[in-house]
Amino acid sequence: MSMTEPDGLRVSRRTFLLAAATSGAVVSGGGRTLAQYSDSEQLGVTLGTGELDLDVSWEGEGSETHLGVVSDPGDGGERRIVIDLSEDSNPAWLWFRTGCPRCLPVEEQIQVEFTLRSEDGTLLEAFPPGTLREARERYGPGHRFEQVLNSGETWILTIAWELEEPVAGEHGIEFGFDFHAVQHRHFQNPDASAPNWECESCSDDSGGDTERKDISWVAFAGETNATVEDLSVEIDGPTLEYDLDDSAAAVKSIALKYGQTLEVFADVPDTGPLTVGEGDETFQQQGNGFEGTDHTNSEPFPNFCWTAKLEAGSDSFESISGCDQ
Repeated sequence: MSMTEPDGLRVSRRTFLLAAATSGAVVSGGGRTLAQYSDSEQLGVTLGTGELDLDVSWEGEGSETHLGVVSDPGDGGERRIVIDLSEDSNPAWLWFRTGCPRCLPVEEQIQVEFTLRSEDGTLLEAFPPGTLREARERYGPGHRFEQVLNSGETWILTIAWELEEPVAGEHGIEFGFDFHAVQHRHFQNPDASAPNWECESCSDDSGGDTERKDISWVAFAGETNATVEDLSVEIDGPTLEYDLDDSAAAVKSIALKYGQTLEVFADVPDTGPLTVGEGDETFQQQGNGFEGTDHTNSEPFPNFCWTAKLEAGSDSFESISGCDQ
């Protein structure tokens, strides 16, 4: 399940747009991935004399939903995620995870809270409220629900959010979920078959302040060809210093890749700096690409005809694509 803008979440001084999609994995008792599924589908996975047939979706919305607009501090909302295990399935342990922390200041300005209930409203498990950063650090590596999901049972996972304070700048934030189910009867110790989910923390070992990840590459894009020799570029940790010089009219957007995050800046000024955490949109990496967008590591700007990319530590640009003249 993932949130992106427009498939997801954007924060600005005036608007906070959210939406979501779902994804996950059903696994056998041995922990081997047997099938990938979308929440809007049900996949039966045969396991000996039984099977797991798990369906996860936004209530009344299927695999995608728009979660509304939050404009001012105190604004918020909530949505429910429906988790079903079919009648002919075996009881299962179930894990879920959020996305990993991005180490961005905006994560500290959004409060989130999860609640797990049965279909009749009985509280099954409560989760401590906290900032989006805290939720990602706590649940990004995965969390196993305390109870076993029984055959034919429906659980409701509610997510509530609230904007705590005004946000400087505009950010696209991805907020994702994954689910992992394992047959209960084969594992009295479910941790032996826990998913291999890992996240890096934003804090150092001493519990110090949040650290920003260094930029690994930068890409420039436009609707006409630019001359890379005109570009003065220096990558300094989490900051890009640049001067577009005579190519200022040609360059329309800049992307920064750091950690597992891609941050896109639109309508860029002729000179920098640009610093991570201050862009117009951010996306979380998934394979070679990024959830909720066409951007990839190999093609940072597929919707622009001209793109050039510079890796940190390199002295020369890589030409990705060029416009027909």
